[in-house]
Amino acid sequence: MCKKLFLFLLVLVCVSAAQAQEYRITETELTQLEAISKNWEKNKQTLSSQIQSLRVKLQQAESLSKTLNEQLQTERATLSSLRQSYSAYEKEAAQLKDALSTERLQHQKTKAQRNKLLLILIGGALLIVGFIALKFVVRLKLF
Repeated sequence: MCKKLFLFLLVLVCVSAAQAQEYRITETELTQLEAISKNWEKNKQTLSSQIQSLRVKLQQAESLSKTLNEQLQTERATLSSLRQSYSAYEKEAAQLKDALSTERLQHQKTKAQRNKLLLILIGGALLIVGFIALKFVVRLKLF
């Protein structure tokens, strides 16, 4: 039985050895494979450094973007403040213009009233002078 088992195992090992394929690589092919491997490693290192460089650039761009967004927010707030100030200025200017118009109108009314009063006084004075002159003329004719 031992012999049968031994023969069975021997046949099994031979069959396995016969099925296993053997590959042979020449020295030239091995050199080419090594060159390809070195090129692949070199490309891998180049790509890795490019990735690192791009990451740094991305961080710089994100930082710049953040700074620009902050500046934009500041400028928007400033613009809003300036718009409010300008609106208040326009309102105040309109009120001042209205006040000046009202003051000018009041001044013109006062001037017109003074002129009327002056005209009445001058008219009254002329009337009195005329009455005195008429009285004087009448008295001179009587004498």
